[in-house]
Amino acid sequence: MSRVSYKSSFPARSAAFKAAVPLIVDKTAADATRIARAKSRVDTGAMEGNWTYEMESLFRAIIGNPEEHSIYNEYGTVKMSAQPMIRPAIGQVTDAFFAAMTVALNAETPLT
Repeated sequence: MSRVSYKSSFPARSAAFKAAVPLIVDKTAADATRIARAKSRVDTGAMEGNWTYEMESLFRAIIGNPEEHSIYNEYGTVKMSAQPMIRPAIGQVTDAFFAAMTVALNAETPLT
């Protein structure tokens, strides 16, 4: 009688994915922040210079700008046209984010 054995690759893939996701999220947030800075209107430089991000958890980053007028620039007002900054930045990094997540999901060893 022959024995059949199967070795699951799930533990290795799971570990690799868990290790890669925070790096991918961090890089994506940094890239989006950089793009938002480049798209900012510059008068005093305060709005451009205040785009930041922070890793809220291993799997979530918060990108923002504490300048009160940044929201008015992003969406516009009745007297000023919109100058979107973060929305197009997120759009630009989305494909790279999903591509990196796909690579990480299919990896069996941690990505560095």
